[in-house]
Amino acid sequence: MLKEINEFRKEFMGEHYYPFKIEDLDRIEKQPNVDLIMDYNENDELVALAVVSLTESLTRKVLIIEDFIVSKEYRGQGYGKNLLDEIIHYARRNGIKCIEVATKKDNIPAQKLYEGAGFKNREQVSYRLWN
Repeated sequence: MLKEINEFRKEFMGEHYYPFKIEDLDRIEKQPNVDLIMDYNENDELVALAVVSLTESLTRKVLIIEDFIVSKEYRGQGYGKNLLDEIIHYARRNGIKCIEVATKKDNIPAQKLYEGAGFKNREQVSYRLWN
């Protein structure tokens, strides 16, 4: 599984990629408010994954989709929708009313996926600092 996850990370992270070790994956899985949600095809191959984290503010509990990755060769085949549906069900099972996700402005397929599931564009600007 680690090899498959690293393949996804490399595709997703581009120039910021570095290989995960088993202890990195263990560290993520041991965090109390973080989960790794995966989807497999009929041949039991990992085709989509997401890392979600639960946070709570003064106004609400929020499930944040940190990473949402569908393997390039499986995009447009429903795996992203399946994974997103699983995340929504996960939130409902855990009493979470708000789910947030961000994507790049030019990632139109992801935007259509999220909007098709009922997400609303918040028209905000987000920033990231890589250290």
